[in-house]
Amino acid sequence: MSTQKATTKDGRYRQWTIVVYPESAPENWRNLLDGQTWIESPLHEKDINPDGTLKKPHWHIIISNQGKISYNQAKEIADMLNGASPQFVQNMVGMVRYLAHIDNPEKAQYDPKKIIGHGIDVDKYLQNAIDIENIICEVEDFIDEFKIIEYARLCRISRMMKEEHPDWHKVISTHTIHFKAYVTSCRHAPAPATTQSEKDF
Repeated sequence: MSTQKATTKDGRYRQWTIVVYPESAPENWRNLLDGQTWIESPLHEKDINPDGTLKKPHWHIIISNQGKISYNQAKEIADMLNGASPQFVQNMVGMVRYLAHIDNPEKAQYDPKKIIGHGIDVDKYLQNAIDIENIICEVEDFIDEFKIIEYARLCRISRMMKEEHPDWHKVISTHTIHFKAYVTSCRHAPAPATTQSEKDF
């Protein structure tokens, strides 16, 4: 997640993120943010702790201000929502994508379409999300068709195919856990036979 605790000279930033819990938030917590420009995540109810237990359901919200505000000002908003301590947002694109764990395939996945912008255009931060999902599906189809069962072989092939599929290698190398798991499972549960001719790689 692209956040840090306030550590700069004056501790003032335009964007802050806060975790809000349904069990402790006021019933009208969204109304309390009237006048703010902010973004709301889908409800995170599938997140897992390191010990395997479920985390408490929660929302991530991002407060985006026209001017910089201090940690104490952001904390006033968090306290009003009975939320966790705020953290400043260092990378807005990364933080918005984190609301659905788009770039964290090892975490529970949430629908990017359910990220809600309140007075702010969310799409400009998510414009590549659908493209990446489509590329992942393309690569999975390729793995099935050509019976790829080793991650290293998949990486080598993607390098060889850069002219034909320029984005494949980047997606494969940044979604390592997903593709390692996929090719490993294909050793034990291969896809049904395809009618398309296989190429010699």
